[in-house]
Amino acid sequence: MNKFFYFAFASCLFIACSKEQNITFTEKTLEAQSNDCLEQTCATVSITYPYIVASDSISHNINKEINRHIIQVLDSDETYNTTLISAEQAVDAFIKDFLVLKEKFPDSSFGYEAMITGSVSYQSKTIISLAFESYMFTGGAHGSSNVSFLNFDAQTGLLLDNSVLFSDLEKIKELAETYFRKQENLTPDASLNDAGYWFEENSFHLPASIGLTQNELILHYNPYEIASYADGPKTISIPIEELKNLLLF
Repeated sequence: MNKFFYFAFASCLFIACSKEQNITFTEKTLEAQSNDCLEQTCATVSITYPYIVASDSISHNINKEINRHIIQVLDSDETYNTTLISAEQAVDAFIKDFLVLKEKFPDSSFGYEAMITGSVSYQSKTIISLAFESYMFTGGAHGSSNVSFLNFDAQTGLLLDNSVLFSDLEKIKELAETYFRKQENLTPDASLNDAGYWFEENSFHLPASIGLTQNELILHYNPYEIASYADGPKTISIPIEELKNLLLF
């Protein structure tokens, strides 16, 4: 039976800390590979992400969502549904999937690759914004890259839906569209879809990935979200001072 190995360690690199709630993140790393690694015909996993070494309810809520996100990235087709409960289990499953594939198709010349990097992009006494970049390759013409954010209520550790980040979602959308059109060199009345974008009913909408940094609101459209893979991702950065009273946290 094929075996694989992985090792994990948490280094005490204090990425961010909120004195009010004493929420301190450390950097945790998971690395794994199948035991038949020759050139590109094996499976490799490299994950670095923020993690809280504490047992209170706030820490539990945040760590749970971080684990859930990593599981979703590694098990994007939901092969294991809800049977995976930790990032470590998801890493194991990813490697095992590759080994099963190699047994069925021993002459296949490609490997599996998963890279996930998470960081604390913003933290205050009211909100925590975590940014995740991922790259996945499990066959096909090219891999898939993705940027996503997890936003938390710093007082409860509960995941925040994008809709509750703002006092007026329509005003945020209008402001974002203004920035988008300027960035993409589109006039205010130009058709978005005639310019090559894929907005439903030719109407601008906010992306799924919304996060914060110290100075900016980040709106990130991943490949295929509003344009082709060849056109790449699109990112809108809006200075915090432009948002005035629109941010609720």
